[in-house]
Amino acid sequence: MAGGHNAFLADKVTTMSTARVYATSAWRDAKDNLWAADPGLIRLRQGLRAATAVGTTILVQWIASKIVGVDGKAAVLHILLGAIVALTATNGIKELHRSSTVKTCAGVPFSAGFGVSLSYVVTHHPAATVPMFMVVVFIAVWVRRFGARWQTWGTTFFFGFFLNVFIKLPAHTAPSVFVALVVSAAWIAILLTTALHVDQRKLFVRTVSALRARMRSTVAAALAVIDTNGSRRTVAQLRQELAKATDAALLLDGLLADERSLPRGASPGVLRRWIVDLELGIDEVSSATLDLVRRAAAGDADARAALPAVRSTLETLGWADADAARTDARNLLDRHRQLQPVRRLVSGDRLLIDAVDDWTSGRIRMQEASAQGPGADFVPKVTLAGWSLPGSAGPAAVAIKTAHGNRRWIPLRLTTRHAVQLAVTAGVAVELGRLVSPDRYYWAVVTAFLMFTGAATASETARKAIGSMAGTFVGIWIAMSLEQLTAGNLAVSVSIMVACIFFAQYYAQVSSLVSRLFMTVALGQMFGLIEPALEHNLLLTRLGETVIGGLTGIVASAVILRVSTIDTQRAARHALLIRLAELLDRCADPTSHPRTDGDTLAAAIAVDEAARQLSAVAGSHIRPIMLDSEAAGRTQRVTILRLCAAGGRAVAQAVYRTEPPLPPGVSAACTELSAECRRLAGLARLGKATTPPDGPVPQRISDILGAERDDQHVVLYVRIQRLADSLGLLSPVHST
Repeated sequence: MAGGHNAFLADKVTTMSTARVYATSAWRDAKDNLWAADPGLIRLRQGLRAATAVGTTILVQWIASKIVGVDGKAAVLHILLGAIVALTATNGIKELHRSSTVKTCAGVPFSAGFGVSLSYVVTHHPAATVPMFMVVVFIAVWVRRFGARWQTWGTTFFFGFFLNVFIKLPAHTAPSVFVALVVSAAWIAILLTTALHVDQRKLFVRTVSALRARMRSTVAAALAVIDTNGSRRTVAQLRQELAKATDAALLLDGLLADERSLPRGASPGVLRRWIVDLELGIDEVSSATLDLVRRAAAGDADARAALPAVRSTLETLGWADADAARTDARNLLDRHRQLQPVRRLVSGDRLLIDAVDDWTSGRIRMQEASAQGPGADFVPKVTLAGWSLPGSAGPAAVAIKTAHGNRRWIPLRLTTRHAVQLAVTAGVAVELGRLVSPDRYYWAVVTAFLMFTGAATASETARKAIGSMAGTFVGIWIAMSLEQLTAGNLAVSVSIMVACIFFAQYYAQVSSLVSRLFMTVALGQMFGLIEPALEHNLLLTRLGETVIGGLTGIVASAVILRVSTIDTQRAARHALLIRLAELLDRCADPTSHPRTDGDTLAAAIAVDEAARQLSAVAGSHIRPIMLDSEAAGRTQRVTILRLCAAGGRAVAQAVYRTEPPLPPGVSAACTELSAECRRLAGLARLGKATTPPDGPVPQRISDILGAERDDQHVVLYVRIQRLADSLGLLSPVHST
């Protein structure tokens, strides 16, 4: 009986232990998903900033209205005007320095006040509505060329104009309106320099956590590839995780530009080398896993026998301690050393373990940087837009300069093109919007204005327009459903409005549909506070105006001074190949060995950033496949180019770690690959590339390395050959 009792206790302990392990695993995975989905928690912070700014500004404006003696509906209108201007300013101000934040906030009352002043012209002279809207949106967009601060002022200028056209405050209230704007700007300045100020060092540490979470997600995707025998779905998922890991690494490199972001004692040059090591390690682990799975599927008995041990090694790499991971990697290598993919996997495994151990132990702060890497000579290769990676504006600007045909007949800058497009859209949208509602036509202009914010090409503008229309449609029905719950309850309405603003900003960079859905619900609550009896009509009117603004913007971006997505993709592809050629030139230069030259790793980061921009532009296409016979080919070439970028980084890292002098044949091979990159970059259409007259690149590189190869630098030779093989895939057509 005692034995049975003991067995019962043992089973209970085992059950509790299993539950604890499961709970720990679930908590770890949940944290990983949060960190990986939002590197640095930037979107979460932006949502909290917006919600806090609006919620507290409403309270501050209410207090201010009591002080200045404004009450009734006028007080509600002043409060909402101040709150929306505060929201606009908070979204636009993403400065890391308090002094810059204060300067931007100081200009907000004047930019928004100027917009409010111009709105009185429309209210008193209806005939001036169309030209005034066209002028306002043109100025608001054109000033973006002067930087982020002017973009914020331009946006608050537009919304100051729009909001007063919407709420129609009489001219004699102008002084109190300006006071409301000053109060909002001052309060936002206080918030953004105190409670909502971004600690740069904490942002950097959180981004490192995101990168590590991305690495674990990539390892999990590699395990899924093994479990499904390399199904197309899991292979695609693995590539997506690799791309996301690279994005987090580039975000980190962008943060290296400011010394205040760095851990105390750490050098930006050392951190850049650490980032490249992490990228290379996960690339090696992923590509080696794919090679083993493909060999096993093709009938290779040795590869099939190695997969269980590989799976165990990957699990230990992703979720165990460093010592256990090193032991598993060593055992795997001892048992399956004859397989080249296993050797690559173990090499990447060790690189990841050492890099993570350097960070967690703090050794990275004590490492000496290379002679030219750190300090004042450090030059970031990624210029962040606020706290995020830049969009496609850079490649689009290059495409405008280099495009052929009727798309370049007027050589205007990107901001000027968008200003002209939006001005024409505003004029047409006002006239068409009046057909739906003579009094609420301006919603069509607002839709068009938001469409052109953050979009560079015609396809990106169209995507945002479609998302806006769909999100508005769904949001309107949700807002109508909430009417009975919030009617007459100010506290509930404001709470829902603030919560929706949080989610609208949280998803702003992810989905225009979801963001617009929540913003529409928030506006529904606002309409209920301003004109409760007309809330349903206002929401339905807004739907019609949104459709008009969206369709008008799509047509304008496609017809007027169009920025072609295909031309932009070609410009991004050209930039990637040139960056790759420059990286290979540095690796081939025997007079300045990369081991003492931090610029080599900088060039590797530049290649990664060019590859990311190419993928971003390629992903914005909206033309249906049945109308685009080259879509599949372009997608395949983008995938190959990303492989080439990863291959170039791998070569640079291997050269960087090689003691001088370089092994025989390496300089000649890198020079040959650089010439091939430039040849491909010079082609107008990569899809028509043919094999060079002197033979396929992989064969030429094999001949160079085969004549000079030694056994001490096998990894370097293998990486050079893999890059040559990838470049060879871009010119499969034989010349005639």
